[in-house]
Amino acid sequence: MVKRERESDLLRATMRALAMMPHCHALRLNAGLTILGSGKAARAIRGVEPGTPDVLVMLRNGRVLWIELKTSTGKLSDAQTAWHARARSMGHDVLVARSVQDAVDAVREATGGKP
Repeated sequence: MVKRERESDLLRATMRALAMMPHCHALRLNAGLTILGSGKAARAIRGVEPGTPDVLVMLRNGRVLWIELKTSTGKLSDAQTAWHARARSMGHDVLVARSVQDAVDAVREATGGKP
């Protein structure tokens, strides 16, 4: 049986790798809903707007990278495509990483090759 790639595994591994890089600080962003409370007091809270990339990487040089993580066969949703286009039109760096190495390489490139 072939193990299916999961974005959640890619996310965990990428966050671990980025945490080891001294010239950046990576934040996990969650566009999903979180339910607070229970019963009649329960309410849904959305973290960030739909389409927002999975990871925000702050770099010491003042730059910010937005990284969307997708498996080798994963496809962007319409909301993700629109969000990426809007951010790029405003001068932001947005990329789709299909492996931990893609994300690490992007951070290294953005920091001038620093680890």
